[in-house]
Amino acid sequence: MRSEAASAHSTTEPLHRSLLGAAVMLALAALMPSGWAAASTTIKSDGIVPALIVLVQARDTDLSGIWVSKSGEKFEITRSGHKVQMSFAGATAPAPNGRISGEFDGVTLAGAYQAGQGTPPDRGVVRFFLTQDGKLEGSWQSLVNGKHGTWSLTKQ
Repeated sequence: MRSEAASAHSTTEPLHRSLLGAAVMLALAALMPSGWAAASTTIKSDGIVPALIVLVQARDTDLSGIWVSKSGEKFEITRSGHKVQMSFAGATAPAPNGRISGEFDGVTLAGAYQAGQGTPPDRGVVRFFLTQDGKLEGSWQSLVNGKHGTWSLTKQ
């Protein structure tokens, strides 16, 4: 036989889940930067109480063009759908030149790089985030020598 406390807990649990879901949705809505689109849908949560889910995605952003890092490196970006290709060149010789291939989901650009001209050959991974002010803030990590660093790119 279930205790009265256990019965009360199981009755209020769906209500707590619904309230928690609504609180999370409101918190996410308040944090969404301008220029972002939101879509919502109602789904069944455990088949008992509908829960509201907010799907957040950035509007289509054109990354194509020339971007420059704080140290003067130039990045030329071309984009086809989610696929992104970047060629980069250092500001002064013998700075590395190379290519980055990756995917952009509207906020995050993740991919791999290969550098070879001007330096010993290198390859590694990169991750950039598109900031609210339109910059690409990112980091790189070499898979060859373990070196790592950051880039902050501004579109020209």
